[in-house]
Amino acid sequence: MRLGEAAKYGFIADPVVLSRLEARPDDAVAGDPELLADVVARGVAVKADLVGRDEREGGDRALLNYGHTVGHAIEAASGYDVYLHGEAVALGMVAAARLGERLGISEAGLAQRTVALLDALGLPTGGVRLDPAAVRAALGRDKKAVGGGEAGWRFVLCERPGRARIVEAPSPAAVDAAIASLTAPA
Repeated sequence: MRLGEAAKYGFIADPVVLSRLEARPDDAVAGDPELLADVVARGVAVKADLVGRDEREGGDRALLNYGHTVGHAIEAASGYDVYLHGEAVALGMVAAARLGERLGISEAGLAQRTVALLDALGLPTGGVRLDPAAVRAALGRDKKAVGGGEAGWRFVLCERPGRARIVEAPSPAAVDAAIASLTAPA
């Protein structure tokens, strides 16, 4: 499990994961076996629970896509050769946190907390060198989109660490702002 994926599990379902990564980011990056064993076990438990409850991704299993909506769009807009998948998903989690705050779904400070943790784990949180319009255009082509265009946009947003939900067709202006925020220097 990559560290971005581990953080994702903390944001969507298990805030203890976040607390442990925030307390010891250098140890996580260095591969501390005790810390990583704990974080991986907790992440596996989250994934097993979500998949066990929803084998065909008709409901809660979709929460595993936190950060993936914008992450996949960044990968597509960059031709799949600029960002590793985990890097793109980390950027997607930052965008999702900012979108959630803008929509009043996420608690205040979630985006700042997301950036601080991902930075500490050595993952990108901004400075994307892509045209936001190209990223936006790629959103509708994502395999998880429901239908076409803005009406098909589907985001997993974190309300607070440990609690996430699916949001259908959020405001295009809010999505644009979240994407554009990624082009600022990290």
